[in-house]
Amino acid sequence: MAPKDIGDKPYLPTIPHEIARKAAAKVSPLLESSLLEWFANKGLFWDWFQQHQEIPLIITEGAKKALAAISQGHIALSLYGCHCGAKDLTVKPELLPYVQNRPVIIGFDRDLKPETRHKVFKATKRLATAISVHAKGQPVIASWNANDGKGLDDLIAHDPQLFHTAIETAQSFEKWKLSQYSDLSYYNPLKVNTRYLETTLPDWARLIALKSPKGTGKTEWIAQQISQAIASGIPIIVLSHREQLVKELTNRFGVAYRTELKELGEGKQLGYGLCIDSLHPKANPPFNPESWEGCWVILDECEQVFWHLLNSNTCQYNRVAILETLTGLLNCADKIFVADADLSKVSLDYVTRLLDEPIIPWVVVNEWKPTTPRRAFVYNSPEGLLSDLLESIRNGDRVIVHTGAQKISSRWGTINLESLIKKSFPLLKILRIDAESVATPEHPAYGCMGNLNAVLPLYDVIIASPTIETGVSIDVKHFDRVFGFANGTQTVGAVCQTFARVRDDIPRHIWIKEYSNQRIGNSSHDPARLLKSQEKLFKANFHFLGQLDAIADFDDKTPQHLRTWTILSALHNYGFKDYRTMILEQLQEEGYLLMETLESDDQQEIKQEVKAVAEANYHAHCEQVCDSPTLNDLDYHKVKDKRAKTDAERLSEKKTAIAKRYLTDDVIPDLVKADDQGLYGQLQLHYYLTVGNSYLKRRDTQKATKLSHENKVFTPDFNHAALSAKVRAMQAINIEQFFDRDRLFTSESLQEWFDVLLSYRHDIKLYLNQTIHPEKDTPIGVAQRLLGTMGLKLTYIGQRRENGKRIREYQMTDLNPNDRANIFIRWGERDQAECHTSSINSSFR
Repeated sequence: MAPKDIGDKPYLPTIPHEIARKAAAKVSPLLESSLLEWFANKGLFWDWFQQHQEIPLIITEGAKKALAAISQGHIALSLYGCHCGAKDLTVKPELLPYVQNRPVIIGFDRDLKPETRHKVFKATKRLATAISVHAKGQPVIASWNANDGKGLDDLIAHDPQLFHTAIETAQSFEKWKLSQYSDLSYYNPLKVNTRYLETTLPDWARLIALKSPKGTGKTEWIAQQISQAIASGIPIIVLSHREQLVKELTNRFGVAYRTELKELGEGKQLGYGLCIDSLHPKANPPFNPESWEGCWVILDECEQVFWHLLNSNTCQYNRVAILETLTGLLNCADKIFVADADLSKVSLDYVTRLLDEPIIPWVVVNEWKPTTPRRAFVYNSPEGLLSDLLESIRNGDRVIVHTGAQKISSRWGTINLESLIKKSFPLLKILRIDAESVATPEHPAYGCMGNLNAVLPLYDVIIASPTIETGVSIDVKHFDRVFGFANGTQTVGAVCQTFARVRDDIPRHIWIKEYSNQRIGNSSHDPARLLKSQEKLFKANFHFLGQLDAIADFDDKTPQHLRTWTILSALHNYGFKDYRTMILEQLQEEGYLLMETLESDDQQEIKQEVKAVAEANYHAHCEQVCDSPTLNDLDYHKVKDKRAKTDAERLSEKKTAIAKRYLTDDVIPDLVKADDQGLYGQLQLHYYLTVGNSYLKRRDTQKATKLSHENKVFTPDFNHAALSAKVRAMQAINIEQFFDRDRLFTSESLQEWFDVLLSYRHDIKLYLNQTIHPEKDTPIGVAQRLLGTMGLKLTYIGQRRENGKRIREYQMTDLNPNDRANIFIRWGERDQAECHTSSINSSFR
C-alpha cells in the first residue's frame, strides 16, 4: 500500500528481487551480477538504482499503476498525480536522483475527455521538459488507445501485450510534442470503419471535416453533397493549390474552372474552381468574398492547400490579400468542407479561428485499413532502385515512376530519368508529366491532367513530378509496378500522398534520401521557438529600416495565420530532419508491408551512367539558354505571365531573366550554371555588405512595398526577402576582416573571434541561418561557412610548425569570382540612377 499524506513525493515501491534481476539482465549480464552482489550485502534496491542510470524507469500516477508495471518486469515509481514531480523547468528534489541522466518512460493516464487529455498533455510536457533540461534525462512518452484502458493498470488488465507494445514504442519527447497537432480527439469525431466513405451529412453542420485513408472516396462523397447543392441553386467555390488539380476537381464536381467563366454564363451563378493563388481582388477575374454569401467552400487535400497558401513563393506578392479574402469567404460560406487523408488538428484549428463566430465542426474519421498490406520494397540507394526499374521494364512491366524533382539540373529529376529510360528502351512509349510538360502545347502531356485515366494506358512508362502528388486518382488498371525517388524536396506527407495516386494494389518500390536538405525558418521543430525567431527577425529588419510606424505587421491583427505557419513549418522541419525514417513510419501506419532489398551488382556502373547523362543534358540546356534570343521588356513580361509556353519561350525567358539579374548581354553557360546554384543571392549579400551598402535600406523598403497589402506584410515573407538584419549581422561579426588579401588566417589566430561567435551563436543562427557547434567546429571551418554564404572562400596556402604543432595558414586570394566586381559596378550605376530618378512610396518613408 502506498503511504498516505506524503505530499508531492514519489512513491518508491518495493521491487521483488526476481523482477529487479530481470530488469538488470535486460541491460547487461554484468549489471545483473552487480545487483546480486548488492542484494547479498543487504543493500536497498532504490539506492543501487540511483547509481545505475542506464536502467529505464517508468513514471506513472498512482501506486497501483506503478505496481502493475512492476508486475510486468519493469522498474516503475508513481507520483501523487500527473502534475507532480516538477515545477517550472526543475525536477523536484525527491524525484531528481531517480531520473538524472536516465531513460525515463512517462506513462500517465489516457483519458477519453478532451479537456482532461489537454491537462494531462500539459503536465506531461512540463515533467518531460524538466527531466530533459534540468535532470539531463532522456524522456519518452508511452501512448495507447484510451479505449483499451485509461491507466497502465487498466491496459495490463485488458491485454498485457498492449502494455509492452506501448512501452517499446514510446515516442521521443520531440515527436510526442508534435503529435498533439494531428490528434483530432479534441473535436470528438464520429469514427467509422468502411472501405468507402458513407455517412449522412447532418443539416446543422457548417464546417464538415473528413479524415479518411487515400482511395476511400472522400472526394466522391463531397461530390454527392455538392450535386444536391447545385440542384438547389447554391453556388460552389472549389479551392486548391495546383491548377491541374483544381481542373480535375471542377470536372468531378460539375462546376467551371476560373478561365472558363467568360464562356459559361451560368458559371457565376453555379460558382467555380480556382487556385488559391487567385483568391484576391486583383486576380482575373477579381474575387470579392461578399459576392458569394451563402456559398459552399470546398478545400480538398486541405493540408497541402493551407501549406501552399502560407508558404509558397507563388503566393508571396499577394499573400496578405489572399489571406484576408479567404477569411472573408469562409465567414460568408454556408458550409465549408475540408478533407484530407492526413487531416490534422492544425487545419481544423486554423479554419475555426478564422471564423468570426464559434463553431462546432462535424468531424468524421474513417479508421479503415486494408486487410492485406500493400507491399513496398525499400532501397538503400537511388542506383539500386533504378537498376530494378530498368530490369522491370526489360521484363515487360508497365510502370509509373514518381520523383520529387523536375529540373534538368536534378540528377533524379523527370527529364534525366526520361533520357536514361529512352536510352535503354528507344521503342517504348514514354510520357513525362511535370510542371513544364503539362503546360507546353507541343508536348504529349499537354492538357492530360483532366483526363489521366484515359491518357495513361496509351503509354508503357509514365515519369511524373509532384504535379501528380495530391487530389489525383489513377483508377485505371494498367500498371504493374510503382517506383518512387524521394530525394528530399517534398514534405514527408507529400511523398506518402504521391505513392498512393495509383489505386491498384500493385507492388511499390521506393528509395528515400536519409536526410532532406530542406529547412524552414531557423530550422526549429519547436513551434514556439520558430515563432519567437520570426518575430525577433521581423522587428530587427524593420528597426534597421526605420519603418515600424509605416508598416503594420499583418500577424498582429490575425495571429492565426502566422501561428499555423509556425506549426506546419515545425512539423515539416521535424520530417526533413529524419526524412527516411519518418516516411517509412507513415507508410507503415498506412498499412504498407515494408521489405528490404538487396544491393544490385551494377550500382557503380549505373551511378557513372546517370552522372554522364545528367551532365550532358544540363550542359546542352545551358548552351540552349545562351543561344536563345533575349526578349525585350514587353515580350518578356508577356511570356512570363503566360501559363502555356513553348520550349523556345521558356529558354528565352530564362536567358532574359539572367540578363536582367546581372545587367549583362553576355549570358554564357558558366553564368547560367552559377545562377542555378544560387549565385544571385550570394552576390546580393556581398554587394549590400560592401559597395552597395548605402542602397540597402532602399532595396528592403522596395521589397516591403511589393509584399504589402494596405501597408501590411506577412512576417515570414518579409523575413525571407529582407537583407538588412543579415547584413548587419555580418558587420557585427566582422566578416570583412577576411577581405584583407594581405592577411594570413589560422584557427589559432581566429580563436578569440571564434569565442565571441560562440557566445552569440543563437543570434547567428537567427540572422544568418548558420549553426555553430562548440564541440565540433573550428574557427577556420566556421569562417569558410560564413564566407560561403557570399560565394567566397579562404585558400589554403601552406603550413608551418610552432612549438612542435602544425599550423595551417589560409588567405583570401580571390575576391572576384564570377567577375562580380564588374557586376557590382553595373548594379551600383543602376542604383545610383534609380535613386535620382525614382521616388519611394511615401507611405514607407
